[in-house]
Amino acid sequence: MKKLRILCAVVAAAAMAVSLALPVAAGWHHGGHHWQYQNQQSGECLKNCWQKVDGCWYRFDENGNMQTGWICDNNCWYYCDQSGAMKTGWFYDGKQWYYCNQSGAMQTGWIRDGGCWYYCDQSGAMKSGWVKDGDCWYYCSGSGVMQTGWLTVNGVRYFCNASGVMQTGIVQIDGVNYQFDENGGLVASNVSGYADAAYTSSGASAQMVDPVKDGSTVTVTIPEGKNASQIGAILQANGVCRQEDFLKALNQYQTTSATFDEMKGNSNLFLWYEGCLYPDTYEFYRYDNPENIIRKLLINFDNKISADLKTQMEKKGLSLLETITLASMIQKEAAKPEDMAKVSAVFWNRLEAKGTYPKLQSNPTSDYADWIEANKAYGNSAVSAASYDTYQTSGLPAGPICSPGMDAILAALNPDENCNAYYFCTDKNGTFYFAETYAEHLQNVEKTKSN
Repeated sequence: MKKLRILCAVVAAAAMAVSLALPVAAGWHHGGHHWQYQNQQSGECLKNCWQKVDGCWYRFDENGNMQTGWICDNNCWYYCDQSGAMKTGWFYDGKQWYYCNQSGAMQTGWIRDGGCWYYCDQSGAMKSGWVKDGDCWYYCSGSGVMQTGWLTVNGVRYFCNASGVMQTGIVQIDGVNYQFDENGGLVASNVSGYADAAYTSSGASAQMVDPVKDGSTVTVTIPEGKNASQIGAILQANGVCRQEDFLKALNQYQTTSATFDEMKGNSNLFLWYEGCLYPDTYEFYRYDNPENIIRKLLINFDNKISADLKTQMEKKGLSLLETITLASMIQKEAAKPEDMAKVSAVFWNRLEAKGTYPKLQSNPTSDYADWIEANKAYGNSAVSAASYDTYQTSGLPAGPICSPGMDAILAALNPDENCNAYYFCTDKNGTFYFAETYAEHLQNVEKTKSN
């Protein structure tokens, strides 16, 4: 009996030794509340890594526990379902639809899948209804598909082109002009005027069909302080000519009047006749060519620049171009004649103290320079936008930045002699604050913030 007990003990010890020598089985193990995966070679649990198992990817945290739900790894978001498998393509997390690429990374912005476009916001959630991306509006159906062509939302008709962009203004669709309001809603059909774009009913681009000149006229008012682009937009809106054609013609029209010799063909100017498109009320033929419009505007300007004005320019030591350039800055800075004279004085004070104040630093000139930079195709592309920016160039800008009215022209030639300021600023009500020193100017700036 004693020998039997000894034999059993030996056998048990041997069995224990064998079991200790064998590795733990590789694969999935459920440790308490979490699943873990042990490496087949080392037998150790995988930690802080991705692992592909049976064709699916899984993520394990620093403790070796399999993760589920949303996971952020190297600035990308991934989603693992309740079984731990990483999702790709479209999936629903119980609240929203999301899309992950083939690598599992959650996608945002526009996504093309199955020939359709979808939009996912910054959180990755697929959007439906109206979506704004940049400056454009789009519409996605209840299933998230971006819509094109005609669509009706809450009883209102809209039109989106082939890129999905909602249209506003006058749009030509299958040769018919439709008017859409600023919110994209259809207002009227068969409207007159120039269309901003032309499409087929599916949203694809189409050849524009322009209206034909029929002898009818329209009365148009051009306000003071509008630049050539803005004047072109007014003309187009009134069915006179296209804005684009008008802008391009400004560097092509050959006037015979000697008044414009300084401007015509001037390689330093972005647009030859900018500033000379005199603000006034005109009667134009509808659907006219832009050269006829420019001729009419220049004739009016020529008539307004009297011999007396030219004499005043000579006394101030200014050419016509310099006078209109300065007047255009004054026009953009001030609306009231009494303010214009003081603003003019500030600019003159700086021009006469170039050593101390080499730059006029007028904000509207920077805005115009930005416009040039974005619209090189419409003018002399060789002109540097910086030459119009008085924060970058010394003295007057290269040319006018708008078409000034007579009050601004007179202010340019007759600055307020009692104004010794070198700075000015305005509050939200348009009240001016003038200063002779920079320290005083900073104090005025603070005042404008509270007024």
